[in-house]
Amino acid sequence: MARAVVAVVAVLMWLLVLGCGDEDSGGDELGVYTGGGFAGVVGGESGPGGNEPDESETGEIEPDVPGSGETGSDESGSDESGSDESGSEETGGEETGDPITPPPPEPIVVERRVDSSADDAEEQPDGKVVIISQDLDLVTSSEVQTVGVRFKLKVPPDATIVAAFIRFQVDEVSVEPASLTLRAQLVNDAGDFEVIPHHVTMRPLTKASVNWEPSPWDVLEATHDTPSLADLVQEVVTHSGWEDGNDIAFVITGSGARTAKAFDGPAGEAGAPLLHVEYLPPACEADGSCLADPGVIACPFIGDGDQAHPSDAFFDRDQVVRIDLEMDPADWQFQLDNPDLEQYVPAALEFCGQRLEGVGMRFKKSTHPKADLPEGYKKNPMVFDLNEFNPGQKLRGLRKINIEYGNDQELVAQRLNWEMLADFGLNVSRVNSTRLFVNGEYIGVFTNIERVDRSYAKFHFGENDGQLYKHAYCGTFKYQGDDASAYTSDPRCYAPKPNDSVTDYSDIIEVMNQLNNTPASAFSSVFPQIWDVDEWIPTTAALQVIPYGDSPNANANNFYTYHPADGGPARFALWDLDAGYWSTVQPCEKGADSIHWDLYRYSKCYQSLPLFERMIEVPEWNQTFQQAAYDFVVGPFAPAAFQARADALVALLAGPLSEDPNRSGDDAEWSEGVQALISAQASRADAVKSQLEGMGFTF
Repeated sequence: MARAVVAVVAVLMWLLVLGCGDEDSGGDELGVYTGGGFAGVVGGESGPGGNEPDESETGEIEPDVPGSGETGSDESGSDESGSDESGSEETGGEETGDPITPPPPEPIVVERRVDSSADDAEEQPDGKVVIISQDLDLVTSSEVQTVGVRFKLKVPPDATIVAAFIRFQVDEVSVEPASLTLRAQLVNDAGDFEVIPHHVTMRPLTKASVNWEPSPWDVLEATHDTPSLADLVQEVVTHSGWEDGNDIAFVITGSGARTAKAFDGPAGEAGAPLLHVEYLPPACEADGSCLADPGVIACPFIGDGDQAHPSDAFFDRDQVVRIDLEMDPADWQFQLDNPDLEQYVPAALEFCGQRLEGVGMRFKKSTHPKADLPEGYKKNPMVFDLNEFNPGQKLRGLRKINIEYGNDQELVAQRLNWEMLADFGLNVSRVNSTRLFVNGEYIGVFTNIERVDRSYAKFHFGENDGQLYKHAYCGTFKYQGDDASAYTSDPRCYAPKPNDSVTDYSDIIEVMNQLNNTPASAFSSVFPQIWDVDEWIPTTAALQVIPYGDSPNANANNFYTYHPADGGPARFALWDLDAGYWSTVQPCEKGADSIHWDLYRYSKCYQSLPLFERMIEVPEWNQTFQQAAYDFVVGPFAPAAFQARADALVALLAGPLSEDPNRSGDDAEWSEGVQALISAQASRADAVKSQLEGMGFTF
């Protein structure tokens, strides 16, 4: 089975020890684990101390790129339809002796709406200026007038403007011919429109102009884009004194009538004109090696060959990316006062120069004891739903963003867990670190973990039109009959995502039926038809090595399953890897010894966990489980590799964390915690090696 690509960033020590293996995808017979996949047959170097993890491939997702020119479409988009993305397999080609030309850099996208009454205006023939109006008449109402619109524009000086347009939304049907001319105000920072005579037409304008003969506006609420305004914007951002974040104004003249929504209309800002700009930073090189923010990097650039998808920049492991939130201070205070309410409030989110309006922001329920939290604690984990108030909106193909923080030590520990699994060739969430700013205030460093949703399914599984379920605390996969009500008494156990109207659960019930009721003689041939065993066994082995006690193998918690619409094998995704060798608490077994946790032991939360038990009942699969545990402990879990990875992460986070005003301790405490983490991991690795030696493996 095809495995989703994990961009392997292996630690040098690991590479020196293991080298690289290849995945053999042929054959129908399941064999033993060869370090990242099943071989077609049993044999060769597959015994103790055998093969190594491999690199695997992923399918692409299509980025959402705003169009230009006349769209004539409405903005009613669907949040979770799954129909707006298409996947394709990356294919390799033969190498030639020719030099490789790097792909051109991808433009940074900025979008901003008119967001105040003083940002859109109509000037009548006698010079009277109206700034509060239900609509914008372009340009004829009872008389021909001049219209002005203004936007804050986060584009650095001397940037190269690749594309620009203004998007208007239809307020009244108008089909008669119209001819409009657009110019920009030639000034380094355009001021508000005020109720001063001739305050629109008195402004100095660009030499460049754009003519627009709009098509009929015959559908209410539809949107229409101007032709390219790139030359106008270019003239402004190269004008002396322009600075990133200044305001740009456009003046529209002409004849005919097109009536667009205004800021002060019934739809408010959501219907107001929107400016879309795409640009290349001024320091951008042809190979794409340019960054908009020196020092701690805010905007890693796509196009250098290492980032295959738009979302890769958002999860670039080698950078501490930056997220900016702008929101009503009262809404931010509401979240601080109600951290466990999990209620979205509106915000604008900016990443890498792209601004998204109508984003939902909320805290996740805090894992901290309330008594330990200072009043107004700001570093609770957060979720940003990009289409909560703006349906269909995404950022680089992502629907939701999830940032986590427990304490300073976990900034290292949780990231290392995710990265070890990814570098082992497993299909897991991408992860990196981010700085968060709210209304310009530095909140601190968080771990940015790819959220499991339809965007995740599209990226990792190549499709998202099947059904996703979340399993929390009771997803044991015990068969309880075909009646769906038997699985819904506790909604956490098999929670459909995102569609809570699912009633038959037939796909997941069939998995449980085959898992629990297929005879042993047929199990190894039947179960792989409905469950991705190729991924499940090595993932289970890695979790047992760590050991992750808050997992599917322990308390039936923190995982998702995805069931393809065509009935193919179910896939799965992990969540919340915030425990392991450094933890002294296992669910249901307070104080359990994580260092010496047995590879075949699962927590006593439940009497039976068939996903684990039936796997090890099959001799070939049990051998695969052992081989995968060996490969993991000599690979990414090897102490030398782990320490090298931890040291690199500490170096990356040291600067941003030293300035973090809301961290859990100081630099000395953080250093002590990381060293304790490294020591505990080395002890756990030694304990696992001892167990594997008893199974016949040598080190």
